[in-house]
Amino acid sequence: MTQVDDPHYKKTVTLDIGGLSLRFRVSQTLFSSQGIDAGTELLLRALQRTGRQPQKVLDLGCGYGPIGVALKGLHPNAALHMVDRDALAVRYAAQNALLNGIDDALAYPSIGFDDVEDRDFDLIAANIPGKAGETVIASWLREAPLFLQAQGQVGVVVVSPLAPLVEEVLDTLPGAEVALRRRGAGHTVFLYAVDGMRGPPLPRGSSFDRGDYDRAHAFFSHGPTRYGMDTVFGLPQFDSLSRRTLLLFSVLEGLDPQPRGCKLLVLNPGQGHVPALLSKLLRPASVDMIDRDLLALRCSERNLLLNGQDGGSTRHQVDVGCADSRYDLIVAEVRDDEGPVVIASQFRRAVEHLAPGGRLVVAASSTTVTRLVRLCRAERLGMIRGRKRRRGSSVLVVAAPP
Repeated sequence: MTQVDDPHYKKTVTLDIGGLSLRFRVSQTLFSSQGIDAGTELLLRALQRTGRQPQKVLDLGCGYGPIGVALKGLHPNAALHMVDRDALAVRYAAQNALLNGIDDALAYPSIGFDDVEDRDFDLIAANIPGKAGETVIASWLREAPLFLQAQGQVGVVVVSPLAPLVEEVLDTLPGAEVALRRRGAGHTVFLYAVDGMRGPPLPRGSSFDRGDYDRAHAFFSHGPTRYGMDTVFGLPQFDSLSRRTLLLFSVLEGLDPQPRGCKLLVLNPGQGHVPALLSKLLRPASVDMIDRDLLALRCSERNLLLNGQDGGSTRHQVDVGCADSRYDLIVAEVRDDEGPVVIASQFRRAVEHLAPGGRLVVAASSTTVTRLVRLCRAERLGMIRGRKRRRGSSVLVVAAPP
């Protein structure tokens, strides 16, 4: 499969370990797209040296799958689960399992352990991202043993500045025994187990519902419109709005009135600022949301309810897809790092989902918006109704084609 078939595809990277030569398709916007991360290699080689033969493996926060696929390659009889909150990561992990001859791996979305149902793994492995936040990292470390069978182990790698946090959590975790600490250039590996008789009690509910990701409760205002938000770690704009979002808000407030009972779609809602504002401005019949980040969807859904909007749906997917729905207003804050090919593809699909007379409002870098203007005119995708620029960002308004 090439970029013609998959606009997210960047290149194929390799990993040599234990006599295996593994290949991985990567995307520009997934972690370690230049090549296999040094922390991942350090963790895999540390696990390989233990000599253990796991029978059921969970790769937590799998990205495009190097840890899980490598462990399955080293232990062909092991059952493999790979989870990530990013829908694109889940897609690539599944593809890379097949690329390396693995046809029985399970790849599915989860925020941490929240959507993992099995509790009988004998190895859980994770390259824990530093940007996850200390509260989230501590929650993962404490919760992981609950998903192990007897004699199971957890292997994690972190950037070395986070090693003291891991040590502190494990020192205070009842029944925890650290079997291995290994330092590399910039990373530290921990392998630990927990005595089931003295281990942690079962938490109530999911980590998201328990508030492990919660960062702050705050109120935001734009003009006369005020809304409340419960923001989370791992997503931007937790305490203030970016200039691009403020520019987008100014355009949304100046749009023509929407029809009574209008249907809205928000792409990439993040913390939920755009849906929350629109719910106050327009009082729509429904607000649907699409994001590849499951955490963003659950956070945005919660914040919509917080602001009195209970109609709509969420779809955890990479792009708009092929749904039959048509919308009076579609609003998208573009991820510029996805590149021109992906953005153009998503723009075309968004226009296809406009109802007659509908509007598509896109916020992106000015370079990206200039490309979209050219694309719109060249392919006659719709009628350009306005563009507003400020400090390197632009907001484009496109009307549905006649």
